[in-house]
Amino acid sequence: MEYFESAVRYLITHKLILSILIFTLFILVRRFILSRIRGDSNFLSEEQRKWMSRTKNGTFTLLLLVFFILWQSEISEFALSLTAIAVAVVVASKEIILCFTGSIQRASSRSFQIGDWIEVGHNCVRSLITI
Repeated sequence: MEYFESAVRYLITHKLILSILIFTLFILVRRFILSRIRGDSNFLSEEQRKWMSRTKNGTFTLLLLVFFILWQSEISEFALSLTAIAVAVVVASKEIILCFTGSIQRASSRSFQIGDWIEVGHNCVRSLITI
């Protein structure tokens, strides 16, 4: 019993080995079930095809769910790191993005022309914008 507990503890700490074992177990169970569904017949009926498809899709979904539960902490850490990198890129390129979108807006709206007077508060400035 102590050997079993130490083996389980080892597999929990080494998730890659546990993942390989789970994947192998799922493949073997899936093959066994598919061989039982197929039977000895050379031609498959519609019902057999449906059950084979359900078995393949079900085992794949269940395997994906088990892997997600097993690797959940690593997936969340990776997603957090990816989000941090995306935020850093946005913050670093904020000025470039603002300048680019501002120039697109200025060029598309044509709200100013050469020679226009612009008044901000009590100050008046003649527009020298070149397009």
